Amino acid sequence: MFLRDFKIKKYFLLFLLVLLGVHSAAAEPTSRFRIGGTGSALATMRLLVAEYQKVHPDIQIQVPPSLGSTGGIKALLDGALDICLVARPLTQAEVDAQLTYRPYARTAVIFAVNPLAEVSALNYQQIADILAGNLTRWPNGEYIRPVIRAATESDLLPVFAFSPQLRKAFARGAERPELIFAATAQDNVNILLSLPGAFGVSSLAQIHSEKAFVIPLTLAGVEPTLDNLATGRYPFGKDFALVYQDSKLPAKLRPFIDFVFSRQACAILTANSHNCLNVRSPG
Repeated sequence: MFLRDFKIKKYFLLFLLVLLGVHSAAAEPTSRFRIGGTGSALATMRLLVAEYQKVHPDIQIQVPPSLGSTGGIKALLDGALDICLVARPLTQAEVDAQLTYRPYARTAVIFAVNPLAEVSALNYQQIADILAGNLTRWPNGEYIRPVIRAATESDLLPVFAFSPQLRKAFARGAERPELIFAATAQDNVNILLSLPGAFGVSSLAQIHSEKAFVIPLTLAGVEPTLDNLATGRYPFGKDFALVYQDSKLPAKLRPFIDFVFSRQACAILTANSHNCLNVRSPG
């Protein structure tokens, strides 16, 4: 009798374990995707993904570290990403590759400083003098330490398009071997945060979504606010867009794309210094 009861209990326990295993497997995300690209869009995209997954736990979306817009598109074409985030228009070659380009938000490109610089405003000539090495100290005596990015970076493209003076100034700065070079958007902000006197270019969306306590500078008397960007008073802005191959886009990701253009997502974007674009009407 004891042996029979023991066997019954053992089989019942095994049955329970099987049921628990089935339930656990059913609770695990069944679909996994990757969205990545430009570094300045990553933190806010992670917020959107987290909000979406609250009601879609079966969809797991990974947002890897910065690849840049160009690197992200290459990864997309190689099949390593399902959706790419870009902060620049597509090149003709990328258009010819039949990529879909859907801008979802716009943010201000800013000139920013380490808080210890104790400065809040600059004009174009002062920026040019800093990059040329003619202006080397902030008013409080702290050394100015410019941080350089590649000329093709999305934060610099609107600056160059608007101001030939600043385009030339950044080209001169890039020729100074003693200046610090930042390879990614995250490296750039980390240097601005950690290096006293540091000065560089970033975006309002990145510093707010990453909670980076750097100081965005008033430029030629105009503050880099979303309102000033929307009215055109502040001249430097860039669009964030989703890029994907429509014919290869997984069907389960299409509702997430709809979500990015929803009013719910727009509230998250706005709270992180984005002006929403192409918001979908409800219903």
